[in-house]
Amino acid sequence: MESYALDSTMKLSRAEIEECVRYVHAGLTQEGKIHLPVDVVDDLTETYHKQSVTSLPLRPCEQAIVTITRPKSAALFADRVWSVGNPEEDSEVTFGWEVPMDVRWRALFDLGVMEAEADGSISEIRSAPGEATESFVTWLGEVSRDLAADYRRRGANVSPLYDSAAARDAEYKAGDQPVILAIVDGVMVVDENALAWDQVLEFRRDSEARVAYRRLVHWLDGELIGKSAVFIADEIAARLERYDWAVRKHGIETLAGTLERMVDPRLLTGASAVAAAMQFVVSQPMWSLMAAGGLLIGGAALSAGRVALARKDITMGHREIAYVHDVKRRFQPEHAV
Repeated sequence: MESYALDSTMKLSRAEIEECVRYVHAGLTQEGKIHLPVDVVDDLTETYHKQSVTSLPLRPCEQAIVTITRPKSAALFADRVWSVGNPEEDSEVTFGWEVPMDVRWRALFDLGVMEAEADGSISEIRSAPGEATESFVTWLGEVSRDLAADYRRRGANVSPLYDSAAARDAEYKAGDQPVILAIVDGVMVVDENALAWDQVLEFRRDSEARVAYRRLVHWLDGELIGKSAVFIADEIAARLERYDWAVRKHGIETLAGTLERMVDPRLLTGASAVAAAMQFVVSQPMWSLMAAGGLLIGGAALSAGRVALARKDITMGHREIAYVHDVKRRFQPEHAV
């Protein structure tokens, strides 16, 4: 692995971590949501500080994902992952501890669990049905989006991962900033619940498998711009085949689902103006190839469309804006193409 010097100025200090934890503890106590002694602030701060030392700052070239519910799935294709409690901090896998919101969200979740353990309700929580309510899933999406935005404002390539298009759609507002929505429907998506961290780490050590997986997730990329329809169809078929090979090789269980990705068009074309970039992309063969309801390859339907978002939702350009795994409902494109 490439080594690089740790820039300690990018990480929150122990005092800053403590301030964040104390802030959350005081707020929850005042609202009557927790009844934990103030001593837990010191304990949690010490734990967080040790974890923060392990986790290295993001490299400029790395792609990172924020997710509360699918950290293992995200770790298959992202360079680094932010989540709560699982996985444990790992310099190869996780990132964080650089912005106050990061620590506040961790403290919110952890103090909630500690309260449940203290009052005995933790067993009820753990035995509750696995399906979360729609409002809770939407709230988790808000957490992921806001935290990713904080990191993006620092120049990091960080995007949220949503469980559903509905949760994502609740976060991104209509506007005049065009982005591209790329969809793969009917693909076999990784089953998070059946995936073990040992499998994830083994998969991440297999560079060939990781490349195969990522090339499907990022199927709409600059390599396809300007290519013929035949080339595009053949290339995507090859990527689907390699993707299937990668997950089978590592015994990863899958379920039928959908992958979606919203992309700043400048990421694909390198154009300096968004309008020019969009015009360039939509004039290419891939767009006409997908015009009649999508490109069907090996049981998977690929399609692309334009979505107009509010400018404030596109922080730091030339980035993947958001991802969705296993979608039940679609984001409605501004224009079908």
